[in-house]
Amino acid sequence: MKAQLSQLPWYHHIALMQKLSDPDTRLWYAAAVVEHGWSRNVLVHQIEIRLHECSGQAISNFKAVLLPEEFKSSLPSIELLEAELRGG
Repeated sequence: MKAQLSQLPWYHHIALMQKLSDPDTRLWYAAAVVEHGWSRNVLVHQIEIRLHECSGQAISNFKAVLLPEEFKSSLPSIELLEAELRGG
């Protein structure tokens, strides 16, 4: 995680410190900045809409949709797809 923090511009650090009191939440946003390349303004916007609270909660119909057997072997597993939607 320290490597990710070292990649952030100082102004991002200031925004994280001013806008967030929880260290774990700061680290979540710091990792997201590095992963997605957010500008400081985008970071502040994501904090204001509390992105971390809803991230990974996308509604999907993966389990409800049945595919023919011949296609199933060429597709990633449902668990893998759901994990990807959750950000992990």
